[in-house]
Amino acid sequence: MRGHCTPDDLVVSCLLQQVFADMDTKTNLGFMLAVLFLCLFLTTTICFGVDIMSANHSLSGNQTIVLAGGVFVLGLFKPGNSSNYYIGMWYKQVSLQTVVWVANRDKPVSDGFSNELRISDGNLVIFNESKIPIWSTDVNSTSSSASVQAVLHDNGNLVLNDGSNLSEP
Repeated sequence: MRGHCTPDDLVVSCLLQQVFADMDTKTNLGFMLAVLFLCLFLTTTICFGVDIMSANHSLSGNQTIVLAGGVFVLGLFKPGNSSNYYIGMWYKQVSLQTVVWVANRDKPVSDGFSNELRISDGNLVIFNESKIPIWSTDVNSTSSSASVQAVLHDNGNLVLNDGSNLSEP
């Protein structure tokens, strides 16, 4: 997992420094500490982009994998007025959702929160609300399921690789 901070985070930091400089530190120490911890927590949360899904994690509902650079997003989506959900990848920075890849195009799911995308037996698998697999990458893997990771690369490729081998596939 990688972190990513934007220039806006530096602006927030400078504004906080100005606020703290203008305050009487003896009377407002508690307030300053509370604001500082809150800002550190929010900045850490905002700056954190997940681009790897390991075998002990899954995606469901509105959870996504976001490329650290912020170009692509992988997750469940519901196109237009459809009542179905799909696992797909779309551009993050485009205001109108532009889907570039769909996994379960022929087998949509009806409830985005009861279904999950996870790694099982070395494959990326979509399970329906009854925990029955409805889509899989169907890769013959020699790696143990626990070491396989789904990695979203800068070019938009979603790659399954052996997490114990840190080199590029």
